[in-house]
Amino acid sequence: MRIYPVGITLLCTLLLYGCASSGGSQSPNKSGTITQAEIEATGLVFSSAHDVVRQLRPRWLIKRGISTFVPTGVSDTLLDFIAVYIDNTLMGDPETLYNVSPLLIRDIRFLDTAQAQRLGSRSHIHGAIVVRTRAR
Repeated sequence: MRIYPVGITLLCTLLLYGCASSGGSQSPNKSGTITQAEIEATGLVFSSAHDVVRQLRPRWLIKRGISTFVPTGVSDTLLDFIAVYIDNTLMGDPETLYNVSPLLIRDIRFLDTAQAQRLGSRSHIHGAIVVRTRAR
């Protein structure tokens, strides 16, 4: 079987296109922060902050890293869920976002494991979602 230069060029182009479209740089509307302006610009009606994240950044709701089984009482510093902070207060897991009105959102950020470690003494093995409300 002989591969012609045109075939190689086409193959390389397809491979490069596939790599470029699978990640790398994010467009401005897919940044690490969801702003109130972006929420309003969608023209959609959201029922909660969870709905905002699920619609605009669904990957934020997927656990990353390894899950660890820790017997109850052994370690209260390990958070084996994506932590949610609202105005710098740990509220719990992503389910708590259902209790936040989209009208109160100033911005929402996702912090990876390393960034989330700066939030306190807990081990955020799956990262954190940080919501700042307009009240602050």
